[in-house]
Amino acid sequence: MQGGTSIIRRLAAILVPVVIVAWVSTLPAIGHAPVSVGGRDASHTEIRLPPAEPNTVAFVTGHGPAGHPTATQVANPATAPAAATDEPATALRVALGQLLAEHAFLVLDAIRSTTLSGPDASAATEALDRNSSDLAAAFGSVYAGSARQRFDAMWRTHIELILDYARAKSSGDSGTMDRDKAALDAYRVEFVRFLASANPKIDASAEAEALRLHIEQLLAYTDADFDRAYGAQRAAFEHMFMFGDQLALAIARQFPTRFSGANVAFAPAAELRIALDRLLAEHLVLTAEATRALLDAAPDADAAARAIADNTTELRTAVSSVYDDAAGTAFETAWNQHIDRYLELIHDVATGDATARATTLARLVGAEGAIVDFFAQAVPGLGRDDLTGMVREHVAGLVAQLDAYARGDYPAAYAVVHDAYRHMFDIGRALSAGIAAQFPDRFASLTELPATDTTGGSR
Repeated sequence: MQGGTSIIRRLAAILVPVVIVAWVSTLPAIGHAPVSVGGRDASHTEIRLPPAEPNTVAFVTGHGPAGHPTATQVANPATAPAAATDEPATALRVALGQLLAEHAFLVLDAIRSTTLSGPDASAATEALDRNSSDLAAAFGSVYAGSARQRFDAMWRTHIELILDYARAKSSGDSGTMDRDKAALDAYRVEFVRFLASANPKIDASAEAEALRLHIEQLLAYTDADFDRAYGAQRAAFEHMFMFGDQLALAIARQFPTRFSGANVAFAPAAELRIALDRLLAEHLVLTAEATRALLDAAPDADAAARAIADNTTELRTAVSSVYDDAAGTAFETAWNQHIDRYLELIHDVATGDATARATTLARLVGAEGAIVDFFAQAVPGLGRDDLTGMVREHVAGLVAQLDAYARGDYPAAYAVVHDAYRHMFDIGRALSAGIAAQFPDRFASLTELPATDTTGGSR
């Protein structure tokens, strides 16, 4: 361990919790949220949660645009498909981070396409709408009656206000911008009051501050300073994982029987998993955004590439914190080869050079081997075939979304990114499990859960 810094301390710095909402007590499968490596279903993957409390329903959902599977299934614990092997509290924590972070990047995608008049604006909005439906379904699975509808309406209100603000800023309509900002301030107060009425254990002041930060991060993306915009995006994406962490912890405390295993869900191994989930998922999101920016010759293309580099630096730091700086550098070299080949492929597709595309694609596929070699040596408990399959699927997803966007099939591009995004959580799970098994003394379970009344800023 470099500099005597423990992995727990490093990851604590990355994963400072923020109190958000303690109102969900069960969760849908989050539209393709796999929690195991292999055995992936094309329509939906279930996260099996414990039996619901009286007057609640546990269910799974899947969704997609035309041509992609859509399903809603009420999950009977006695007859539902095979459950994930995660402890219930761990499955909840991972799923919340995935769904909430997806909300963040889809809102920011919608802002980007609105601000820059991107051709994918309609597809971005539709993807965001499906994510909002999943969130409303999660809330509705806890509270009967009109609670789901009220949550859904309020949640969509903040999204529409943010997008309207982005449109107004693009057109220079300062009056509408002021009205939208005031409405967002009022929304924040009303929404926190609504959550507090649903669960009196919520810390309303901490909740209000968390929501304020989320909104401010989103609004910052409307600036024409694209480096600052991508910085705001990365902060918002990270912040939603903190939301999910604290939400899951609050729920585990509130319903310890249903969400057992909290000592595992918030132990060092899980901290490593969440850190890798976030950074790997962000890599996918940023490469998808670079794809769109480069193909559209948008003014944010260079900033997108720099954001990918910043994400790579964080990944290198995470690897170094587990092993040493030499390992971090070796990882970074292999990872950058993968990124460089992919950015070259985008250029070849944008210029219509089929010969160059074929050559670069072969080099991109070839770069898979360096990543597999690194992790096969660093984490000997992981099988080379499994590693190869995971890296190959990641590369295939990048190429598929590139080709879909290039041919103007924007709904398909967003659907591919949705699946590729969830796959990064597969990789995070596999890598963290292998590392935890490699260093069991550094990744023991907790004897006492962390506090639920803390808030944190950026990691």
